[in-house]
Amino acid sequence: MDTKTVNIGGTGGTGGTGGGGGTGGVTAPVPGQSLERENCSLFIPVVDERIKNEYIFKKLCILNIGYIHKLTAVPCKFQPGFKRMIIRIRWNNEKHTVEIRRRLMAGETVKFVYDLPWFWVISAFEPRREITCP
Repeated sequence: MDTKTVNIGGTGGTGGTGGGGGTGGVTAPVPGQSLERENCSLFIPVVDERIKNEYIFKKLCILNIGYIHKLTAVPCKFQPGFKRMIIRIRWNNEKHTVEIRRRLMAGETVKFVYDLPWFWVISAFEPRREITCP
């Protein structure tokens, strides 16, 4: 995976899309999803566990990249005090959204400044597949 980052807004703007109550849950995304589809999942690998899901949801709405279906928090096993976030989203067709999707599909990451100087690195979520031996 490429390690390039792309800076996107987060220091202002108006609320974007939302989905009442889309800030909970522990279900896993459907394997084999693609960013080319209208629905997909994004991934934030490191988030301070003191940051509430509602706060993350509100900050992501500022981006106005689509309808956020669900946020799933997964505790980091080897980094106490941190969690990982999986964001289930349905893209919109705004110009900036198309550019973000293109970059994520190319394997790049997107840097979202949510509270200067703090930022989250967002990438496409690639679910692990279990390998079974015959």
